[in-house]
Amino acid sequence: MIAARSGRTDITNILLEGKHVNLDIQEENGDTAVIIAVKTREPDTLRELVRAGSDLNLQNNEGLTPLMIAAWRGTTADITKILLEGEHINLDIQEKRTGWSALHFSAERGDSATTEALLKAGANPHLKDKDGDTAVIMAVKSHEPDTLRELVRAGSDLNLQNNEGLTPLMIAARSERTDITNILLEGEHINLDIQEECTGLSALHFSADRGDSATTEALLKAGANLHLNDKDGDSALTLAAWCGHTNFVVKLVKAGADLDLQNKVQNYIEPLIAPRKIRFQHTTIIPYLIGERLVVTTADFSVLLRHCHRYRNVVRDSK
Repeated sequence: MIAARSGRTDITNILLEGKHVNLDIQEENGDTAVIIAVKTREPDTLRELVRAGSDLNLQNNEGLTPLMIAAWRGTTADITKILLEGEHINLDIQEKRTGWSALHFSAERGDSATTEALLKAGANPHLKDKDGDTAVIMAVKSHEPDTLRELVRAGSDLNLQNNEGLTPLMIAARSERTDITNILLEGEHINLDIQEECTGLSALHFSADRGDSATTEALLKAGANLHLNDKDGDSALTLAAWCGHTNFVVKLVKAGADLDLQNKVQNYIEPLIAPRKIRFQHTTIIPYLIGERLVVTTADFSVLLRHCHRYRNVVRDSK
C-alpha cells in the first residue's frame, strides 16, 4: 500500500514477486492498494496490481470500487482503461448509500470519454439508483449533452421513470433545455406521451408550464400529443394559458390544439381555460382564445366579465 501510494512501481514489482502476497488487504477506511493507485493517479503501479490479479470489485467503507472512484474523480483515460482490462471486473456494482454505479458517476460528471468506455465495455445503462435515476437521467439533470449523446447512441432506454415518475424527456422539458431535449428525441423508441403517475403531466405539459416555445416546437415536431389531459383534466393549452404564456398558447392553437376539448374535472370548455382559473393579468390570452372560438356560453361570459371587466367589449364583440 505504501508503494502504491508513493507510485513506486519498482518497489511494487519486487513485492509482487514474493510468495503468498495478499493483494487485497484493506486499510481502516477500506481502501485497497488498487484503490490507492487510482486515487493517486499512478497508472504504472495500477497496471502491475491489475496484472497480478488484484480484486477490482472490492468496495471501501464508502461503498466505492476502484472503477467508481475513477469515474467520480475524472482520472486519466489510462486509469479507466487499465481497470477495464482487468479480469472479472464487475461494471455494475452500485454504491450502497446512493445506488450509483460507475456509469452514474461518469454521467453526473459529464465525462463523455469515460461514459463511452464504460458502455463499450458493457456497463448497464438501465440501472437505477436509490432515487430511480438512470445514467441518462443523471446526464439530463447535470445538463451534459456530450455524455447524454453517448448514452442515447448506446441504446439506453429513454422511457424509464424515476421514483418521482419522471422520464428524461420530462426533466429536460422542465429544465427548459432544448439542446438536451433534441438529443433525447434522436433516440429510438422514445415515448413522447408518458405521463407522470401522480399528476398526469407529460413532457409537453412541463414545457407548457414553463412557456418554453423552443422545446414545445421540438416536441410537437416529433409528434407529441396536444390533447393529453393531466389528472386535473388540463391539457398543455390549459397550463400555458393559466401560466400566462401568450406566445405559447398561440403556438399550440396553430398546431391544432383542440379548442373544444372538455375539462373532465372543471367541466368548462378548454379554450376559455376553465375561466375561473384565469388570472387578472391574462389580458392578451383571453381575447385571443375568445376570438379563436368566437362563441362563449352565458356562464363563461359572466365569469369573464367578473374577472376581466376591461375586456367586456372584446367578449361582447366575440359573442
